[in-house]
Amino acid sequence: MKEKNRVYKLNITAVTPEGDGISRTEEGKVVFTPMCCKGDEMTVKIIKEASGYLVGRTEELITPSPDRVQPDCPVFKQCGGCALRHMDYEAEKKLKYTHVRDCLTRIGKCEITPEYIVSPVTERYRNKAQYPVTQVENGLAAGYFARHSHRVIPHGDCLLQPAKTTEIINDILKELNDVSVYDSATGKGVLRHLYLRNTVKGEYCVMPVVNTEDVSFLDPVCEKITALHPEIKSFYANINTQNTNVILGKKCLLLKGEPYLTDILCGKRFLVSPLSFWQVNAKAAEMLLNKAREYAELKKGDVVCDLYCGTGTVGICCSEADTKLFGIEIIPEAVEDASRNAKANGYTDFRFVCADSEKGIEECKNTFGTPDVVLTDPPRKGMTEKVINDIALSGTKKVVYISCNPATLARDIKIFEEKGFKAQKAAVFDLFPRTSHVESIVCLCRQ
Repeated sequence: MKEKNRVYKLNITAVTPEGDGISRTEEGKVVFTPMCCKGDEMTVKIIKEASGYLVGRTEELITPSPDRVQPDCPVFKQCGGCALRHMDYEAEKKLKYTHVRDCLTRIGKCEITPEYIVSPVTERYRNKAQYPVTQVENGLAAGYFARHSHRVIPHGDCLLQPAKTTEIINDILKELNDVSVYDSATGKGVLRHLYLRNTVKGEYCVMPVVNTEDVSFLDPVCEKITALHPEIKSFYANINTQNTNVILGKKCLLLKGEPYLTDILCGKRFLVSPLSFWQVNAKAAEMLLNKAREYAELKKGDVVCDLYCGTGTVGICCSEADTKLFGIEIIPEAVEDASRNAKANGYTDFRFVCADSEKGIEECKNTFGTPDVVLTDPPRKGMTEKVINDIALSGTKKVVYISCNPATLARDIKIFEEKGFKAQKAAVFDLFPRTSHVESIVCLCRQ
């Protein structure tokens, strides 16, 4: 029997980390329904039939879960920026913690119980905005893409962003009112995105992303916006003329101000360029990095190998200038930033290499010898088995593993344990409240 367009009365028995409710039809088929809470009773219309599961849409909420709250954002149901605003924050915390713990237990066969540390702020914590732009009736608007689409959902004030960020964006859009908007279907149009960064001191880098090499039209905009908002310390143009979903192009032109923002994390000073990776929730990131430092227990003269090092944040925050700091990263601009940041914080024995992290352990041994501690903060896909094997064969006694994906973290822990390491301590960090993202950290020691 075809399931599409059928309507079921369902009870939500569990929720995915993305906020999708899980239920079963009378025939036992699994149904995923967006924006649900555990305990909801509802009627659901099936809108998609896939192999092994169905996707539904809420038709009527019969009995709401005790975890359900009224979303405080008027565009939450359309916007893809947040995933969990329909849920009480206590329920969100429990959902995220349970997800990480279950991955560690089920996939990683790991018996430790992680501690849970939440962000000190749940609203307006992001220090980075990258908004696609769209044409509306009265001019231009910016927002997030709708879930699973490239349709821009304009919003007046995103609760994840500081109010000043919204103010600057709205003023820029007024000045760019006559500029055409990029259309991904045709590859035509000029303005693609607005990209902003800010520091703990409230200083900003502003960077429109444009589909043209000629950025002279931005000169008067730059002058007016920097005069209107003196907290803007850098005004760039990013050129992206490729027909791609990648937001930023490789070419950044400084139109006015300083080439870097200066930010403070864990008492260390960092110079951040527009293309650098930088933690988007500085207050919570500081708590995570302090935990990494606690796990690492570095001493004077220790050799530290920072894999996937980015701008050197983890290695620098976890150590002092009297350690031997080696980092490896595949993005050239990040490697330059890492070296600059190490110098700015008084490091003398350091080297950052631009290469794939699979070469990290070998390069570290050639530079400083066997690392006493390996720090790793890989992308969502986790680490390759070669990297794990190299670490295991190197003689390293401790690995501090930071992860944004509990499933790949748990998978890698299991591989580490097969090669002689044991997970000793772990912590879960809610760095990104009201979204589906969660960070974890595990300390692995050689047995």
